[in-house]
Amino acid sequence: MSAPEPTANTEPLQLAGADVGIPEPTEIDVPPVPTRLEIEGLVVEAFASGLTNTLMPTIQSLDSSVLQARECQVRLLTQVDRLSGELHRFVNQSSTPILDKHVARLLSLKKRIEAVNRSLAGTRQVVDRMMAQVNAPQRP
Repeated sequence: MSAPEPTANTEPLQLAGADVGIPEPTEIDVPPVPTRLEIEGLVVEAFASGLTNTLMPTIQSLDSSVLQARECQVRLLTQVDRLSGELHRFVNQSSTPILDKHVARLLSLKKRIEAVNRSLAGTRQVVDRMMAQVNAPQRP
């Protein structure tokens, strides 16, 4: 007695669940890999944005403080000018050597205030240039 010979089955193999609608494998859409230059550009943009967001409140606060100081200096200079004028009139009408010393000090103070105003104006220009650079459109 010999063993029965295997018969060749020509039907395709049916897997369990084949009738459930499992899709055939297709090509996978892989996004392109960014180049090193593109990655560096993104890093630079992110850094610039972060730096801008970090520094902007400080720059705005500095700008506001410079404006306030400048306004106070202008008001002070106006008052010193008024006082200086009144003292000049008073000194011209009367001869008091004690007041001459104080008038000289006030004139010296006026010169220093004017120097501070020039310095504040220069600082304001620097802040304005910094703000212009921060707000300038980003180069690609």
